[in-house]
Amino acid sequence: MFAAESYTSRHYIAIVAMACLCVLLGGPSYAAGAESLVIAGATYYEPGASGPGWAWTDADHLELNGYAGEAIGADGDLVLTLAGQNSVTESHAPDADITLCGMEVWGNLTLRGTGALTATGSQCGIHVSQALVVDGCTVDARADGPDITDEAVAGVITGDMTVRGG
Repeated sequence: MFAAESYTSRHYIAIVAMACLCVLLGGPSYAAGAESLVIAGATYYEPGASGPGWAWTDADHLELNGYAGEAIGADGDLVLTLAGQNSVTESHAPDADITLCGMEVWGNLTLRGTGALTATGSQCGIHVSQALVVDGCTVDARADGPDITDEAVAGVITGDMTVRGG
């Protein structure tokens, strides 16, 4: 009986060791924040970038303060703090990474702050692949639909949406 218990114990130790090895060698990553950010056609891979009316302060945080420009996109979760009046507009450029939406986030998006955002695109104003949270700010998302066929056209396209005080 002691041999059977020893075998079972070694079996569990081996499974735990393999799981640890998988994580160390590049198992699933659950890091928070965007892996990249596209603003006005330029792609950024590291936080710390900024431009007129915007600052990417860390992987999951972008600040807009008076931004008026081309589309913004993020690959991953993003918290967007709004101050002042801001607007994003689809660029209509054939080689742009974001071609149909004013704002496109492949993850979760939280819009917060005391400011406002107007997002305009052909297919959608704001596209969020997972959940959109609007917390205390004003958002106006519009789609005009030119040249869009056999696709959904909406101001907001998202998997889930929560609005708190906005």
